Amino acid sequence: MPPIITLTTDFGLRDPFVGIMKGVILSICPTARLVDLTHDVEPQDLLGAGLALEAALPFFPDGTVPPDGRRWHSPPRSTGCPR
Repeated sequence: MPPIITLTTDFGLRDPFVGIMKGVILSICPTARLVDLTHDVEPQDLLGAGLALEAALPFFPDGTVPPDGRRWHSPPRSTGCPR
C-alpha cells in the first residue's frame, strides 16, 4: 500500500513552497498519498502544529507518516518507496 504522508506547515498558500515540497516528496516516492492537514500554523509554532497533528491522529490509518517521518501507531517498516 502506498504511504500516506501528512503535511503540516507554516508555509501558507500564497507562495509555491507547498507545491515544491509535494513535488520533492513525489520525486522520491511517486506512489505516496499526500494529505494537507494545514499550512496555516503560525511561524515556528510547534505547539500549534502538535495540536493539529494530535487532533488528526485518530482519523488516519496505522502506518501514516507525519512530518517527523515516524509512523503513527505501528513500528517502522518499509514504505515501499526507494531511498
